Amino acid sequence: MGKRRKHYLVWFVTLSGLLLAALSILFTYLGRKAGLDPEVWGPHLYQPPILLSLLLGLLIVLKGPDNLYGWTWIGLGFFLGALLPFGQNYATLASLASPELPLERPAAMLGNYAWFLGLAMFPLTMLYFPTGKPPTPPWRYLGWAIAASVVPVLALGWMIGPESTVPVENSSLVGEGIRRTLELVLILPVVFIFLSIPLSAVSLIHRYLLADFIVRQQLKWFAYGAVLNTFGIASDFVYTAPGYWEPLKEGLMIGLMPITVGIAIFRYQLWDINVVIRKTLIYSVVTAILVVFYFGSVLLAQSVLGSLTDEQGPIAVVLSTLLTAALFSPLRWRVQNGIDRRFYRRKYDARQMIAQFAQSARNQVELEALQAELLRVVQDTVQPAQATLWLRRSDE
Repeated sequence: MGKRRKHYLVWFVTLSGLLLAALSILFTYLGRKAGLDPEVWGPHLYQPPILLSLLLGLLIVLKGPDNLYGWTWIGLGFFLGALLPFGQNYATLASLASPELPLERPAAMLGNYAWFLGLAMFPLTMLYFPTGKPPTPPWRYLGWAIAASVVPVLALGWMIGPESTVPVENSSLVGEGIRRTLELVLILPVVFIFLSIPLSAVSLIHRYLLADFIVRQQLKWFAYGAVLNTFGIASDFVYTAPGYWEPLKEGLMIGLMPITVGIAIFRYQLWDINVVIRKTLIYSVVTAILVVFYFGSVLLAQSVLGSLTDEQGPIAVVLSTLLTAALFSPLRWRVQNGIDRRFYRRKYDARQMIAQFAQSARNQVELEALQAELLRVVQDTVQPAQATLWLRRSDE
C-alpha cells in the first residue's frame, strides 16, 4: 500500500471513529430523554480520554506511514472509544426505550467484539513501542499469538450471544450444552490476552537494555505514564469518588497514557524526564505525609480540646492547618535529600561536593590551590573527558 493510500485509510478510520463516538453520545441523550436510568449506559464518560488514543495514532501514522505502532493506538481508540460505546448504547436504547429499532442483538455483539479487540491492543502498545517493531525477532511470536487469539473469538462469539453487561436478551443461537462448551473454549483467548500484558511489559525492559539514549528517554516517558495510570486506577480500592466523578477520574487516568506516549515520540527532548520523575516522587511523598499528618493532628487536637471548650472543631482545624503549613518546607527538604540519596546518588554527591567546595573557597587564599580544587570538583561531579581552567590576568 502506498503512502497516499495509507494516509487516506488512517483519516477514514479516524473520522469514522469520531462519528461513531458522536452517535453513541446521541444515543445516550435520547435514552436520557426517554427517562432511562443513567446507570444502564455504557462508558460514555471514558470516551474523550480514550479518543486521545485515536488522535495519537493518527499523528504517528502521518509522521511515519510505515510505523506499525501508530495503528495499535488507532485500534485502541477506535474499538474502546468509538465502537464499544456505539454498540452498547445503541443496544441499550433499542432494548429499553425504542423497541422498534432494528439490529439490537448485532449492536450488542459489536460492543462485545470491540471490547475484546481493544483489550488485545493493550499489549501491542507496549510490544511495538516506539519503533513499530518488537525489540528482538523472537518477540514477534508474541504479536502473532495475540493476533491469532482474536480469530476464534470473532469466529465463534456470535453463536453465544451478547454478554450480560448489555441489557439485551442473551439469545444464544446454539443449545445450552454447546453454549457452555463454547464459553469454556473462548475464555482461553481472553486469559491469554491478560497474560500477554505483563509479557509485553517484559519486552519493554528487554528493549531498554538494548536501546540507545533516545529510546531510553522515550521508554522512561512511557513508564512514567503507565505508573501514574496504574496508581490512578488502583486508587479505586482506597477511595471511590461519588457519582460521575469516579468514571471521570478514571477517564483522566486513562488519558495520561496517550499524552505521555505522544510526548515520548514527538517531544521527548522538551522536558527532562528524570527531573519530572524526581519531582513527582518528592511531591507525592510530601503530599501523602502531610495529608496523614493533617487529619491525624485534627483528630488529636479535637480530643485534647474537647474537654476545654465546645468549639474544638474550628480551633483544631486552624491549628492543624498552621502546623501543616509550617511543616511543608522542612519536610520537603528532608524527603528530597532522602530520595536523592536513594535514587539519585550522583546528583546528591555532586551537590554535597559543591557545597564543600563553596565552604573551603571562603578560607582558601592560595590561587593555585583554589584552581586545583575547582578542577577536581568539576571532574568528580560533571565527569568531563577533559577540563581546563582559563583565568584572565589583569595588566597590573
